[in-house]
Amino acid sequence: MSEYFITYEIASGEERWRGSGEAGVTAIQKLPVGFGIVEVSAASFSLGLEDIPVTEIRDALWRQIKARRAAVIDGGAPTPFGPVDSCETEEVPARTNIMGAVLAAVIAKMADAPFAKTWTMLDNSVQTFGADEMIAVGLAVMAHVNAAHDRARDLRAAIDAAEDAATLLQIDIASGWPSL
Repeated sequence: MSEYFITYEIASGEERWRGSGEAGVTAIQKLPVGFGIVEVSAASFSLGLEDIPVTEIRDALWRQIKARRAAVIDGGAPTPFGPVDSCETEEVPARTNIMGAVLAAVIAKMADAPFAKTWTMLDNSVQTFGADEMIAVGLAVMAHVNAAHDRARDLRAAIDAAEDAATLLQIDIASGWPSL
């Protein structure tokens, strides 16, 4: 399945190039700072940016935001001890594993029992955490996840408030995300 896309300068709304490719290309597109990309229908591909239906642009931007939010959440999380894996898949349930270790740390603290957990960090280094350190890791990961959701909600509000294509295309959906 092919998708059509138009790239543009965010500040001016000026179109830079058009293209088509395999479905999903806009979600993974790496653009220079200050540029945006919007996936459009085949029918809208021949239109100028300002003539594309607002609902189509809204939907395209929201799909990109959701893909970026997922990539940020799953791309590793900063902690006071260095970045940890935060990818949550069936094969690698990193956030579930972290929360399980945090729960064990909390239970150990409540029982005045010793706790030590050896953890492999995102860079494959190995660290051993006590209960308080493991809890700090869990809190940092959840703060990272929450910050990604906060950024997505802010962008969604901006998209919903925009009344025309020009305003929508000035929303910089690539910046402001939490990072490592």
